[in-house]
Amino acid sequence: MGTFDYNDIIDVINELTDSDFSKFFNNYVFGKKEIIIPEFE
Repeated sequence: MGTFDYNDIIDVINELTDSDFSKFFNNYVFGKKEIIIPEFE
C-alpha cells in the first residue's frame, strides 16, 4: 500500500486523541511554554 488514505490518518489521530498521547502533547506543549517563557522574561 504505497498511498495514504486520509480517512486512515483521521482514524489514527482520533485514536491518539483518546489515548495518553493527548496528555503527552498537552504536557509537552503547555509544559514547555510554562518553563521556557519565564526564562525569556
